[in-house]
Amino acid sequence: MNIWLKIFVRISLRVGNWVFGILQTIGGITTLLWETLFYIFRPPYRIKETFRQMKIIGLETTPLIIVVLAFVGSVVMMELRYQLMRLIHTVEWVPGFAAIFMFREAGTAVVGAMVASRAGAGMAAEVGSMQITEQVDALRLLRANPVHYLVVPRFIAGIIMMEALAVIGVATGLLFSYLFCMDVHNFFSFFSMVKRFTESWDLVVVFKKAFFFGMTVPIISCYYGFEAKGGAQGVGMATTKAVVYSILTIIILDFILTGSEKLVG
Repeated sequence: MNIWLKIFVRISLRVGNWVFGILQTIGGITTLLWETLFYIFRPPYRIKETFRQMKIIGLETTPLIIVVLAFVGSVVMMELRYQLMRLIHTVEWVPGFAAIFMFREAGTAVVGAMVASRAGAGMAAEVGSMQITEQVDALRLLRANPVHYLVVPRFIAGIIMMEALAVIGVATGLLFSYLFCMDVHNFFSFFSMVKRFTESWDLVVVFKKAFFFGMTVPIISCYYGFEAKGGAQGVGMATTKAVVYSILTIIILDFILTGSEKLVG
């Protein structure tokens, strides 16, 4: 009986520590988000640094987005063609279904995951390196708030460039989808079918999801950067956590946003 009691106590302690750690992390990320929103409209405005971050997040991530969404669009088109031909013996509706998937899921969630993998890792590594080399403490000694100095430019750049990258992702996915149904549709009939299956609200969904994903990546990446400890190994762990939890949060947010939209609709 004592053995089972000890096992129960150990499991309870581990579960409790795990839950406490999750709550502590959520609290830290939420606090960082509120601090960022507080400082975002306060001078000095680091416009030059914001543009530098826009270049890193946007321009340097664009080739990855184009390659990934090109293959995603191609795979979606091939699978839809096969399934619709097998089930209803027609492929005329394929462009419409592909467009819905691109607008509502691939053009935002996949792009968000790619930005987290490419730009989010860089943010976490850069802030983490500054943390372990005590540059963040030096900012505090100079009376420069680290959140205002480091997070705000990345936050603004993340939102702006995620919107742009989402549009590029959707356009790339649709273009390569078209290439795989040229035998059935010409350019105008393809996009006529896309227009038939989609509406202006689908574009609103793209911008709405991109806005939330654009906030997620910089906040989580910078949070784990600030939490980095223990030299180069700590920076590596912070970078890994930033990427993993950014992608996980994007998936959860995608589920919440999609579910809330369906409930309201």
